[in-house]
Amino acid sequence: MNNAQEKQILTVQDLKEFLNISEATIYKWKRERGLPYIKVGRTLRFDKDNIIKWLEQYETVTECASS
Repeated sequence: MNNAQEKQILTVQDLKEFLNISEATIYKWKRERGLPYIKVGRTLRFDKDNIIKWLEQYETVTECASS
């Protein structure tokens, strides 16, 4: 696998920094919103590409009202 094909796997700490959110928010989103994760033993890991795709479903576009 070359570098372009390698998956970027994030830890909880990495995800906190990437999204600028708290650890509690990560666990809440996992529990309540279906945040995609990989369980490795007793730890959680997150595929960065899957997280970005998951976040896109919550993206909203607002239009500016012209006056």
